[in-house]
Amino acid sequence: MKTNFVTVIFSILFLFNSYLAHSQLTAIENIKPWQLKSYAKSAERSGDVYSAISYYEAYEAEFPNDLKIARDLAELYRKARDYEKASFSYLKTYHLDIDKYKLSLFYYAQMEKMQGNYERAIEYFERFIKEYRDEKDEKEYRKLANVEIAGCKLALDLYEKKSKQRVIINHLNSSINKAHIELSPTYINDNTLLYASLATDSLRLFPVDDTSGWPVRKFFIARRQNNEWYGGNKFIGPFNKKGINTGNGAFSPDGERFYFNRCEKNWQNKIICHLFVSYKVNDKWQEPIEASGSINMENYTTTQPSVALSWKKNKEIVYFSSDRPEGKGGMDIWYSLYDTVNQVFSEPKNLSRKINTQGDEITPFYDNISKSLYFSSNGRPNVGGLDIFKAIGEESKFQAAENLGFPYNSEADDLYFVVNKNESEGFLVSNRPGGTSLINETCCDDIYSFFIPNYIHYSVSGILEEDENNILQQYISNQAIDTKNEKGEEAFKTPRLQDVLVSLYLIDKNTMETVLINKSRTNHEGEYNFTLMPDKDYKIIINEDGIFTKEYRFNTHNSDNPEIELDTTALVIMPDQPLVIKNIYYDFDRSTLSDIAKTSIDTTLLKILSQIPKIIVEISAHTDNKGNDAYNLRLSQSRAESVVKYLVSKGISSDRLIAKGYGETRPLVPNTFPDGSDNPAGREKNRRTEFRIVGRVGELDDH
Repeated sequence: MKTNFVTVIFSILFLFNSYLAHSQLTAIENIKPWQLKSYAKSAERSGDVYSAISYYEAYEAEFPNDLKIARDLAELYRKARDYEKASFSYLKTYHLDIDKYKLSLFYYAQMEKMQGNYERAIEYFERFIKEYRDEKDEKEYRKLANVEIAGCKLALDLYEKKSKQRVIINHLNSSINKAHIELSPTYINDNTLLYASLATDSLRLFPVDDTSGWPVRKFFIARRQNNEWYGGNKFIGPFNKKGINTGNGAFSPDGERFYFNRCEKNWQNKIICHLFVSYKVNDKWQEPIEASGSINMENYTTTQPSVALSWKKNKEIVYFSSDRPEGKGGMDIWYSLYDTVNQVFSEPKNLSRKINTQGDEITPFYDNISKSLYFSSNGRPNVGGLDIFKAIGEESKFQAAENLGFPYNSEADDLYFVVNKNESEGFLVSNRPGGTSLINETCCDDIYSFFIPNYIHYSVSGILEEDENNILQQYISNQAIDTKNEKGEEAFKTPRLQDVLVSLYLIDKNTMETVLINKSRTNHEGEYNFTLMPDKDYKIIINEDGIFTKEYRFNTHNSDNPEIELDTTALVIMPDQPLVIKNIYYDFDRSTLSDIAKTSIDTTLLKILSQIPKIIVEISAHTDNKGNDAYNLRLSQSRAESVVKYLVSKGISSDRLIAKGYGETRPLVPNTFPDGSDNPAGREKNRRTEFRIVGRVGELDDH
């Protein structure tokens, strides 16, 4: 079923023979009808779409009611992306035999949609649903037709908003866009573009039985001069190879690796692309090698890599498109983690259903700044064939994909979306009307630049400082506890607010799901700063050992305030050492709290637990070394439990309290002087009750 749904776009991207249009043609007027059919089928088998079309057109001129030929022509026109002729031929086929070729109605509606005739397309998709009954694949095609109807309705809705999109789309000049297909634009830097092209403007004839001299797609460089891009310069390095189609380049974030494709036909006449990697050594690119591990699979395509930074140390994420087994449709987007130290790839994993569909997902591009995956798909409601979508996330966790709408997308195919570092400009590839055409108006993909004038750069910043008015900080600063040990050293240290982890999450306003899109540590002044996207909902979470988790929500719906400053100064610092509660006294050999002890608890620990309801504390009791070890351990445990029971009686949940007796095992100071004589003051300090913060209620495991 999926082969019916899969678009012909992938084969178009690397058609070996489509640029050899008419290479097999002889003088058609001298060929007999049966020979025309034979030559046409031979051209089809070799992948020469345009020659096959020419032979079939000549045959159809003599036999206009040949149903099989009309159907074959319709399919070939669709492969050649000649939507107007395909539309005519599918409708003709349908009318020649309504019962036999009901599917022609589906493809007729699809071709009307690809020409922007959305209302007519809706009419015929609905008619197809009514007529396509009692077929074994009825359920699948009904689903596809409903997706297409949703796409047409989406297009009509988005078209009304088209004028509001502040985007300028420009077709690049003829030094870059030739008459054939250009593909895979990617930035080398702000003023240098890498792309792949056949780089010829004419049809050329080559012998069908000898492919050694056939031209192939290669990497080229374009440079920006006076705001205009000029191309045609070969990409220097060991990448282009004679007789092999090359393209889809992507640099690693550190610039030390270059990923790209080499594509050839296999024994089944199927185009197979595999991923290659070149490593930079002493500023020189080395001979490319096939990607290691199971990235490449025999007789399956691995193509269109894009490389992202991973939160995992020494790892980067390589996204790519593939038709390998266990996918969800035709071409799916997969990813693999690359270990930069050991230079190995992990086992590829398929992205979630929020990305991949029953159709094709291709040309992934990952923007590390916004943590956004841009890709093209025909498996969800589209305004054209392949539409550009955007999903925010990483690895397998992404928010729902959103259609970029017009003018990024058109009624035709739109793919290879890339954006530069400042988010205000980039490139895409499209066969929309207005490009440089070879055979028909929409045959061939060209590279377009886009620019967003008056682009608003959103950001959020703040400074992390402790909350000096918090009761816990007051308790420490007012010296209600001993903060120094016997040597006069600090018994605990309050963490400084530099080098504190701050995490930025995007909130899906429909599902309220969150995705981590960036994280950073504060500088020596406690400052942090993040770049944001417009019209989004965010939250920042500060979740660092020694600081109570705090969350701040905000959004970028207001373009009048693009530079957001958050008040993140009131942070509660957790001491990482036990804090002594003064004036906790017990009668000799007893664990019952005195009235003085209860008053001390009421004015210290009870207040802290009440005003900071998220903390879990350990109440620990300690003794001096009078008596035997076992006795002191039992006594201290009983005394710690008495404090816990008292706090529970005051309304503190027992789930937040842990009683622990340590006996004489953890003295603060020596119980005796160096000469062995008794140290009464030291024993008094060792007979103490402490509390220590050991956790937080409902801690967020995924932060």
